[in-house]
Amino acid sequence: MAPSLLWTIVALIFVLGLIGRIATLDLPRISKGNQLTTSSRWHPTEFHMYLEQDEKIYVALVEQLNAGKGYTLQGHPLLRELIGEQYGYDLFFHPPGAVALFWVFEHLFGERGFPLVQVFSYVVFFWSLMWLGLLLIRPFDAVAAICLAVLGSITPIMAFVMGRFWLDGPIIAFSTLAAAMFLAGVARNRLWMIGASGAFLGYAVLIKLTSVLTVPAFLVLAWTLRPRETVRQYAIWASVLLGVAVLVHLPWELWQWHLIGSPFPTWAGKPATRLVDSNQFVYFQTVVRGPWAYVQLLPQVIWTFIPSCVLGVYARRVRDVARVGAALMIWILAVVAAHMILGAMGYSKIVRYIVLVTPATCLLFALTFSAAVGELRRRSRLTVGAGVLVVLSVTGLGLEIAQGLKTSLHDNARSDMLVPLPGMPGVDYWETW
Repeated sequence: MAPSLLWTIVALIFVLGLIGRIATLDLPRISKGNQLTTSSRWHPTEFHMYLEQDEKIYVALVEQLNAGKGYTLQGHPLLRELIGEQYGYDLFFHPPGAVALFWVFEHLFGERGFPLVQVFSYVVFFWSLMWLGLLLIRPFDAVAAICLAVLGSITPIMAFVMGRFWLDGPIIAFSTLAAAMFLAGVARNRLWMIGASGAFLGYAVLIKLTSVLTVPAFLVLAWTLRPRETVRQYAIWASVLLGVAVLVHLPWELWQWHLIGSPFPTWAGKPATRLVDSNQFVYFQTVVRGPWAYVQLLPQVIWTFIPSCVLGVYARRVRDVARVGAALMIWILAVVAAHMILGAMGYSKIVRYIVLVTPATCLLFALTFSAAVGELRRRSRLTVGAGVLVVLSVTGLGLEIAQGLKTSLHDNARSDMLVPLPGMPGVDYWETW
């Protein structure tokens, strides 16, 4: 396929994803089949009472900044509806990166700045993901490019979180951009690009601390691109990446230390006892649901994950599939394992919290499916086993597209939880909002 035609197809897929993100934010609130609103998140003031609680908090923080009251909920009417020991500190517990982005967009575009942040995040995420594909999947053929574009436009956790005024859209946008910039810098040995990657990584950590979980994968992926470099060279790249990221993030920790007495408060983000006892949703996510829920739910939401693992075994000798695939698995496992540990410590277990696996799961399927298709083409005949493999892969891709469409264009009007296609045992789907 001619490169111009291929990138035209990719661009069309991107546009369809963009239309989907805009449409997701334009859904009314529906409960038990009844439409409750004529407005949507494109009109946050009219829609405010139907926003999810975290969304209301981020809108309130922007209002606090506009009023000159600082990065805190103290003195805001919303605090009366919340648990004081969870939200009433002198400084809000999440770093201010995403709220600052909301504030900038709100100043530029008015109340529509809130949904536009999510649209912007989708644009950054999609093209950063395609950049990563160009760097890591060799050759980056039509199969790899189109698969990656399709997943990048509709993969379910991304499609879910970018329909809300949450931190999760910006976090995958800037962590994916940081990864692409870092690996491009490694491939070309450009320290300025690695420094820029450190700045984007530092900003992603300023959105949410869990962004640091991607760093081990960054370094292993650097090795897959330049496997014959000296340890000293890897150390230089890592030092520049982490040094700049720390410099970007450090002022927040110092500010937090000054105001609340600790740069890393253990209670930050952990549901308070009174909140767990008084909120059925939080109780389910914190007490009823166990840490292994992430392992159970991941393949029921990211439907290409298991096919990717099977394809990776089949195509392990093709090109550098084994090395790159292993690095992407490290990315996924680091994010999931860390959240399982946090879940065991008393934090909520919510599928969207592992949104950082999204770039890796998309890349893993595009990498392994492209390699497997190439290997099958080189064979003179199609065996039964190869046929089963193709059916498994196409089915997984189809189910992931179906999950993404259902999540973003149907469920997002009815629930503030990501509900897998098979359903979610123990949850009354229609009452989760």
